[in-house]
Amino acid sequence: MALAADTGGVMLRPMTAADVAAVLRIERAGQPVPWTEGMVRDCLRAEYWNTVAVDAAGEVVAFAILSSGGGDAHVLNIVVDPACRRRGIARRLLDALMDAARERASDQLFLEVRAGNTAAITLYQDLGFAEVALRRGYYPQPGGGREDAIIMARAL
Repeated sequence: MALAADTGGVMLRPMTAADVAAVLRIERAGQPVPWTEGMVRDCLRAEYWNTVAVDAAGEVVAFAILSSGGGDAHVLNIVVDPACRRRGIARRLLDALMDAARERASDQLFLEVRAGNTAAITLYQDLGFAEVALRRGYYPQPGGGREDAIIMARAL
């Protein structure tokens, strides 16, 4: 994937092993129960479509991971640094994810979102995603408990 210009000078490029520390910083700042370093490295080893958004200073400010196969694609993770939200970065990443899924001959794109993440749900709906199912107790909560996941899909 070539570098692509975005809102406010943000560029998208493939994620590398050198980005893992920055990705984990964003993951920990942006998720109530973050992925582990092993999970991120496994996605790199699996050669999923892994991308980062980089600001004008060269800092990683967001990332996204997509898996695909059998005609479907799945957003495994997408996180924007909380300090950089509301700038169109997530929308740009999702547009890139949809393009990547199409390039991999996927007909549909799926994702899970925390039921309480209304900002993300609104963005996904704006991009044509619709709720297709509910997974009860899918996401762990900090300190215990579970939160439902809304499964959303969009035809490509």
